[in-house]
Amino acid sequence: MADVQTPATHTPSTPTPTPTPTPTPTPTTLAPAAVAEIGRRHGLPAVAPSPDRWVGATSTVLRLTGEIGLKVPHLAGEAVAACMTHARVAGLARELGVSAPSIFGIEDDPDLAPVPVLVTSLFPGASLRPGDGAPAVWESVGAELAALHAVEPAAAPSGLRTFRQHPEVDPRRSLETLRGSGAVGRDLAARVLRLLGLLAPSALDGEHLVLCHGDVHAENVIAADGRYVGLIDFAGAGLLDAAWDFVGIPASAVAPALRGHARAAGETDGLPARIVWCRLQLALHRCQEPGRDVTAGVRAALAEAESVLS
Repeated sequence: MADVQTPATHTPSTPTPTPTPTPTPTPTTLAPAAVAEIGRRHGLPAVAPSPDRWVGATSTVLRLTGEIGLKVPHLAGEAVAACMTHARVAGLARELGVSAPSIFGIEDDPDLAPVPVLVTSLFPGASLRPGDGAPAVWESVGAELAALHAVEPAAAPSGLRTFRQHPEVDPRRSLETLRGSGAVGRDLAARVLRLLGLLAPSALDGEHLVLCHGDVHAENVIAADGRYVGLIDFAGAGLLDAAWDFVGIPASAVAPALRGHARAAGETDGLPARIVWCRLQLALHRCQEPGRDVTAGVRAALAEAESVLS
């Protein structure tokens, strides 16, 4: 279980819709009596809480029983909002057939806790490791993402973050900046620009906003004995291009995830090209961060893009 092993999930300042890590807010401490009372109010047996707890960027998860826990937002408005987004979107996802955590209730009693506390199911199994191949697991993830991506903006929960492609975040602009500063050689830059030019017609042919998980990566995928169990942490959900749900996963997982997506939703014109565009967009933006080996980063991003397209 790794329901909180995720970056922060607020609307980012970077020109991509992926959640951006920030310093972790102060975790909320619940008194043992408060934990016991919340459990009692939700019909749980009067047992001492397990010492198992997972502290993440926006919340701490406490295990109450083998399959039920508390998701406690940290002491920050953004953390509380992120956990409420998780509750709303996870509930909708389950209605759509996605293997998302159940939210049994939200305890909002200031006498027990200074923040609303989610009573949630906990999946058996463990998060994937970033290097895990697990193609069958990723194929299942892709199929379930297709159910989310079938939800258009008018049918999605209100107040979700969004992102649209526009000239200021065109990755070719980032690359030109890097080339102009001398951080990237001309030949390497030309190769990446050539590829981006081929991808641009699909990537920029209009809006493709749908409901997205918004933070799909290995730690948010739960598996057991090589089988897919569920998808966790919907706090980064938004109205985005479906391509962004393929950006945080390993490059080797893109093909099986796309197979699962196509099996569930049919072939989506331009989606593979938009995925590669968005992955390059994020990689090139990160290459501009202080301390990065820019040439190595651009070369790696190009190699990954070519492997995904092959």
